[in-house]
Amino acid sequence: MMGSAADFTIALQEPPDVREEKTKYVTAGDYYAVALDVMPLGEDVVQEKILEHLDLAEQTRANLIRPTRDQFFGEFLHTMAVGYFDQLGAFEIRYAASMGVASHRLPSFGFAQTTSQTVDFFGIPRFFRPKGVLFDINHIMKMAVAKDGDQQKVRDLRG
Repeated sequence: MMGSAADFTIALQEPPDVREEKTKYVTAGDYYAVALDVMPLGEDVVQEKILEHLDLAEQTRANLIRPTRDQFFGEFLHTMAVGYFDQLGAFEIRYAASMGVASHRLPSFGFAQTTSQTVDFFGIPRFFRPKGVLFDINHIMKMAVAKDGDQQKVRDLRG
């Protein structure tokens, strides 16, 4: 039923035998995208993705195409996740370099989602409206090496 909640569990298997499970509380009516970040995409790929989404939005406003809500929100959440991980990676690289450390983010994931508000009337959803968007990183690991071998710099980077 719209506005009701359930658990969603995702399991990650990393070689050789590391298994990690994450559980997310999901609400019926919200849109969710599992955002996998397995490698840096590059500025040109991210820019192209953003332009594709803006083009989809423009064509929709002009009534040239009529994507379903699933298509539109799926594309929007994917664009948001790609842009977020790209900006995070760019910041991490610049910050690490300023400390004399080479840093690389290992495969990571998170959830991009819309959020909503539900007003119930004796347990029955009476009013439902979208509220905003959210990006939540659930798993992130980095590999870092000091360029001069000073491990204190790596510890300082990890904070």
